[in-house]
Amino acid sequence: MCARGLFSQWKQPIFFDFDCDMSVTILNNAIKELHDVGFSVVAFVSDMGPKNRGLHKKLDITPTKPYFENPSIPGEKVFCFVDTPYLLKLIRNHLLDNDLILADGQVIIRIPLDKLVEIQTAQLKPGWKLSKTLLYVKGSGRQNVKVAAKVLSANTAKAILFVGNNQLFNGTDAENCYKITSDFI
Repeated sequence: MCARGLFSQWKQPIFFDFDCDMSVTILNNAIKELHDVGFSVVAFVSDMGPKNRGLHKKLDITPTKPYFENPSIPGEKVFCFVDTPYLLKLIRNHLLDNDLILADGQVIIRIPLDKLVEIQTAQLKPGWKLSKTLLYVKGSGRQNVKVAAKVLSANTAKAILFVGNNQLFNGTDAENCYKITSDFI
C-alpha cells in the first residue's frame, strides 16, 4: 500500500506483506497512522479484484455510497475510487465477451470492431491499430492495459465512424450501431 499526494508529486510505501489480504483493520490503521503524522486521507484507490470487492462490501461501499467514515476524524469521509487501467481492461473484456448495456438502454456490441478488422487490406487500414489479435486476446493478454487501450482508442472510434459513414459494413446490423459504438469508445 502506498500513500501519495493529491496536489504534490510524492508517493510513499506505507504497508507491505506477503500473502496478506487488505482488511478493514489494516486500512483503518494505515489511515490513523497517516493522520497521526499530519496527513489527511480523503480517498483510496483499488482494483476490483474479488478480495477488494470483499473489502468494499465490509466497508459498505456501493455505487450510491462510494465512501466510508474516516476512522481518525468522525464525520469525515474517505472516498473509494477504482483503478482506471483496471476499469479499461474490464470494459474491453466485457465488450468483447458480451454486449454492454448502458444506463440509458443503449447497447454497445463488438460487430463494428470485427467488421473494421475484416475490411482492412494492404491499401485500406482505417483502424490501423486494431487487429484480430487484439480482439481475440486470451489468458494473461487480457491483463495488458496497452492492448485494451488500443481497442478502446480514439483512433478506433474514428475508424468505426469513418467506415460506418462510408457504408463499408455492407448491410450488416452494425450499420445501425457503428455511431453508438464509436461514440462510446
